[in-house]
Amino acid sequence: MEQIPLKKSSKGSEIETRPIYIEEWLDSLPYIDFKKTSALLNEALIATNKADIKSSTRLELIRLYNRPYQYYVASQINAGAQHTLQTIDAMGSQVSQMKQIAVSLSYGCKLAFDAALNKKTLWKQSKPPIDAMLMSMNYLSHALIFSFLEYAPIPKNVWQQLNFIYDFAESIECHKKIYSIPGENNKDTSTTIDHTYKKIMMASLVDPHHLPFGAIWEIFEQLDSWVEYTQIHPMQTVSNSSGYFVFDLTADNKAIAYEKFNQKNINNKTRLLDTTPLENLIQKQIDLIKIGQPIDKSIVLSPFYAKSLLVHMLKAWGLPPKRYFPRKSKSGKLSIVSGVRAIYYFLNNGNAFQNETATENETDEIDITENIADESKTSLSGTHYASEDWRIVDQGSGGYAVIRDEKPKKAMRVGDLVGINIGEKDNSWIIGVTRWLMVSKTIHKVGLQIIADTANPVVLRASSGSKADREFRPAFLVGHNNNPNELSLIVEKGLYIADRELELNRDGKKEIITAGTLIESSISYEVFSYKS
Repeated sequence: MEQIPLKKSSKGSEIETRPIYIEEWLDSLPYIDFKKTSALLNEALIATNKADIKSSTRLELIRLYNRPYQYYVASQINAGAQHTLQTIDAMGSQVSQMKQIAVSLSYGCKLAFDAALNKKTLWKQSKPPIDAMLMSMNYLSHALIFSFLEYAPIPKNVWQQLNFIYDFAESIECHKKIYSIPGENNKDTSTTIDHTYKKIMMASLVDPHHLPFGAIWEIFEQLDSWVEYTQIHPMQTVSNSSGYFVFDLTADNKAIAYEKFNQKNINNKTRLLDTTPLENLIQKQIDLIKIGQPIDKSIVLSPFYAKSLLVHMLKAWGLPPKRYFPRKSKSGKLSIVSGVRAIYYFLNNGNAFQNETATENETDEIDITENIADESKTSLSGTHYASEDWRIVDQGSGGYAVIRDEKPKKAMRVGDLVGINIGEKDNSWIIGVTRWLMVSKTIHKVGLQIIADTANPVVLRASSGSKADREFRPAFLVGHNNNPNELSLIVEKGLYIADRELELNRDGKKEIITAGTLIESSISYEVFSYKS
C-alpha cells in the first residue's frame, strides 16, 4: 500500500483514525524504503492532525505512529558523530524528514492537551493533561535537535511552546512528577517535565553549530543521565556566574549566560539554571583521560570523540568566551578547498600527493584510506582539485565568516581542515579549520579560523605499527607559537601517538623524528610538535 489509509464518510474520503486499522497499515509499510515510508508517515500525521477526533483517540494514534518514528530514530539518525563526507549528504535529507515527523507528532500532542485545557469544565477536578504536554515537549525537543543536526537556525515559537509547558507544569507543581510516555522498542519510558526541559535546554546551550556533525545527538543522549546534576531555581543573585544561566518562561528564547543577562528584565517568570555540579563531574572525567585512566561507565560518548566533546561541553556550560578583537565587516571573496589532500595539491604547486610506499611495494593493492574521487577530478594528466568561491561577511583577528548562496559541491563539516586563498596572490594559500556552520534554506554560512599562515607540504609515515600507519601520507610543516624554530606537523587524524618514531620526507630528504605534544585534534586532522 503506497498511500495513506482513508475511510469513507458523509464528506467523502478522509484519513483513517481508528487505531486498529492504523496499526494494520503501519505494519504493512516498506520500512526499508526510508524516503517513501517517512513521507507517507508525515502525510498521514498531518491529515490526522486536521481530523476532528477525541483527545484520547488522538493520543492513542500518536503512540502507534511513535513506533516507526522511534525505529527510524534508532536506525537512521542515532549513528553518533563519526560520519564521512559521503554519509553527511545522505543524512541531511533524512534529518529534514525526521524533523517534520517530530513536529507533526508534537503538534498532535498539543491538539490533545489544548482540547483538555479549553474544556468549559473545571479541569482541576480531573487529571491535568501533563502526559500529553510531556509527549509534546519530547517530540519538540527532538525537532530542535534535528535542526541542530542541519546546522539550521532555531525555528520560531519552539522555545515559546517549551517554556509554556514547563511554566504550566510548574504552576500546578507537576513538573517533577513522573509520567510514562512512548519510547523505543514499543516500550514506555518514565520521565518528568523538569528532566525533559532541562535536557533540551542544556543541549541548546552547548553551542551546537560549533560541533562535529552528529555530536549533538550523542550529547543529547548523555544528558539523559546528567541533567540530575542541574537545578532550576527562582531568579537570585550569584557571586560566581560560571555555570549559571537565566531564562524567561514568557519568552521565545532559550537561556543565556548569567553575566549576559540584564538584571532590569527580571520578572516573576525569570528562572535560574545552575549547572555547576555538572561542571565538576565533567572536569573529573577530563582529568581521568589526561592521566590515561578509564572514565565513568555512564559516559555514552563515542570514545573517539569523548575528550574533545567533554572539553567543548565544559567551555559551553562555564563562563561564556569574550571576544577581545571584535569582528569587522568586510566585503570581497576568498577561495576554499576542503581536505588534507586538496590543500596539499595547492600548496605543492598543483602536484597531487602520490603514495610512495604503495608505488614502491604493493601497487596492486587498493588504498581505502581516502576516496580521492570525492574531492577531485581525475584526468589523463593526473589528479586535479577545484576550489570554490565564498563571499566574505566579516573578519576577526584570526579568521573569517563567509557565505555562499548555493550548496557547496563538496560537503563541509565542523572540524574539517581547509585551505584558504584570499585572492591577493594566485598561490597565497593558508590553512584553516571550519569552526561553525549555519545553513538556512540554500544559504550556507561558515566560520573559518586560521591555524597556519604559512605551511610547507611534506610526506610522513610511522616507522612501525599497522600497514596503514607505515604508508606515507600528506602532511604540512608549520610554525608553532609564531616561532619559525618551533615547528609542528598537521596530518590526517589517526597517526599521532606520543613519542612515536616517524619518517619525515621534506624536499626529497628523509629525516627520523619523534612525535611530541598533541596541540589540537579534530575529526579530520591532528596537530602535534616533534623532536628531531
